[in-house]
Amino acid sequence: NDIRFTLIIYYKSKPSESKLKHLCSLVVFMKMYSGKDINVDVTLFFIDIGKKISNKKNKILGPNNVNSGYSEIMNNKSSNVCVFRIEEMEKVLVHEMTHALKLDKGHISVPDTFFNIFNISPKTEILLNEAYTELVALILLLVLKSKNYNELLKNIEKEKKHTTKQVSKIFKYYNFNN
Repeated sequence: NDIRFTLIIYYKSKPSESKLKHLCSLVVFMKMYSGKDINVDVTLFFIDIGKKISNKKNKILGPNNVNSGYSEIMNNKSSNVCVFRIEEMEKVLVHEMTHALKLDKGHISVPDTFFNIFNISPKTEILLNEAYTELVALILLLVLKSKNYNELLKNIEKEKKHTTKQVSKIFKYYNFNN
């Protein structure tokens, strides 16, 4: 398989050569892992604007609060990936490459009982595919950045703490106190 891809970067202060090589190695790994001959154009914006939760309580959180990238499949042989925040750039890149290379599960339907059990309106869009893709990206990234099993366990613990902190921010925002 051909491992070619296009990389376009935008920055205010130039990222280090090692950072760019690392990000390229993630793209190459994902292309090799997929075994698919899909041309991917990757655009990275090295913008240091973190995700923020509005001060307006109970406002629905949306893309400006949680998204850091996107991907689009142009056809069976071509996809675009864009990551527009430095924050968690590696994880977002692997996440979006998972979509772009069609390694995700597509649309995963939610059974009707789910909405009843969790008292959620059936009109609410639940994107289980995003949860699956995020988990795949996280596992791949943790394995790739760990030099050995003990380091992997430490990295998993750090990620669990980070995730718990992020979830607690959302709970606090929506006044879940239990």
